[in-house]
Amino acid sequence: MSKLKMVYILMLAMVAVLLVITFFMPMTRATHEYSEVQRESLIRGDNGWILQFDIMNPEHTDQKYKIDTWIDGQPSTLTVSTPSGRAFTYVKHINPDMLGEGVVRFAVYREGEDTHLKKGTYYLR
Repeated sequence: MSKLKMVYILMLAMVAVLLVITFFMPMTRATHEYSEVQRESLIRGDNGWILQFDIMNPEHTDQKYKIDTWIDGQPSTLTVSTPSGRAFTYVKHINPDMLGEGVVRFAVYREGEDTHLKKGTYYLR
């Protein structure tokens, strides 16, 4: 048997093994999913604005989250508890009389952590 024919047969065998691995090996999923902020929106209405977002908790334990909001530098904090596999919808009404410069900031943290899950800034006029 020539060397070229042996290389050809070896390459075919390698392709066959890769195809078997691709189709028959089980797909692995991440064993741990992390909390996240989704569907962030700022809605302008007749009586001001509405800041809204969902905090998703796909983790296997209940989680507490801290939501910090600053409207023109005036802080407010809300702590919420979200059961495992559930979501919390945050809604903040912002009246025009609350605004001076029109800067609205927010940050979402998992309780006891310094790193934010999400933060954002809006400039309202």
